[in-house]
Amino acid sequence: MPTAAVALYLVMSATDVPTGFAHGALLFACLYATLFPAWRQHSDVSPPSPPLLLSLALFLTSFALSTWFSYYRPLSLDTSANLIPGLLVLYVLFRTGATVARCTDLCALFAGAVGVTYLLTGFRSGWMNAETAMDDFRIAALVVPNDVIATVILLPALLTVLVQQHNQLARYGALLLLLALLPVWWWVGSRLSVLLLLLTAAVYSLYSGRVMWATAIKGIALSLIVLCCIGLALLAGQVDVAQLPALDNTRLSVWAAGISRWDDHPWLGFGPGHFEVPYRLGIAELHLPDWIMIEERMVPWAHNIYLESYLERGVLGLATQGLLFAVLFSMLHRKWQNTSGTDRGRYLAVLLAYCAFLFAGFFELTFQRLWVSNLFFLIVAVAIGPSQAFRNKAQPPQ
Repeated sequence: MPTAAVALYLVMSATDVPTGFAHGALLFACLYATLFPAWRQHSDVSPPSPPLLLSLALFLTSFALSTWFSYYRPLSLDTSANLIPGLLVLYVLFRTGATVARCTDLCALFAGAVGVTYLLTGFRSGWMNAETAMDDFRIAALVVPNDVIATVILLPALLTVLVQQHNQLARYGALLLLLALLPVWWWVGSRLSVLLLLLTAAVYSLYSGRVMWATAIKGIALSLIVLCCIGLALLAGQVDVAQLPALDNTRLSVWAAGISRWDDHPWLGFGPGHFEVPYRLGIAELHLPDWIMIEERMVPWAHNIYLESYLERGVLGLATQGLLFAVLFSMLHRKWQNTSGTDRGRYLAVLLAYCAFLFAGFFELTFQRLWVSNLFFLIVAVAIGPSQAFRNKAQPPQ
């Protein structure tokens, strides 16, 4: 019952459904999980590991302290509140003893909801320019075309449901969602999505030990080396920028302006949701090469979850976020290594999704987005939840 309510919340949170309905489903799940916790029925539901609890507590503390000392506290409170639904999802899934199989299904369902929302937006707009369509048919949950990367991050979970799910209806549903994502990816034309697909394939080849991917990995590495060489040549003035294709590189000006204000509030930052403050201060004094485009619009987030954590929450924010990310990766990797059967494949899928999440954080993600918070805490739920094999072993014989 509570897991179904969480699934309903995740679907509604990726659409334009009034937030009151979505939050109502989540509050019902919390109430049910509080009154009927899984540990009364199952002995395998144990508290999360102390390192994860400590790192999560420090991460939340950095938000609280930075909010208290921020430039404008109401804005920081509003930004920090985006973490609450994700934390409630984590609470419900832990209290109900949700297994990795169930959490993976929720990840796939969430990816499907995002994909269908983009598909419907494309139909409504007549497949006009994706950015224009997202402005004309604004959806609170999905602000820009690049938010489609949620489907790319969770693609391994969707594929796992397609391959491992015994329920034929769920398998056909996953197949239809995959087919629906193809026109969405083509319509949005996200460069980051292509990079994420390549990265996911490369990481999968490393974890699965498939030799067939060796050539692909070498090709990706060579491409990255070439791109670095071109970047160094551009900085040195050895390449005529006018001869290069026109690409939107406004993120470079955003990052450079933010980095230039690194020493203004080094310990607790400017406050959650305040990235535009260091950006405006930095861009006013920065002298950039002509080939770097300046972002003229509002810049509420850094397009880099790591830079944003430092500028908004200071050294404390970056350190606690890095610690939480590292502990979570360690837990997922250890569970993948120590699990067998179908759950091993599901842990690998979530581990791949988490690697894609960490990579996408360099270019787009921000905790100002509700879907980012929900996705991250879904991954945390997988790390702390038991596997079905472990549950079966822990239950006494009837």
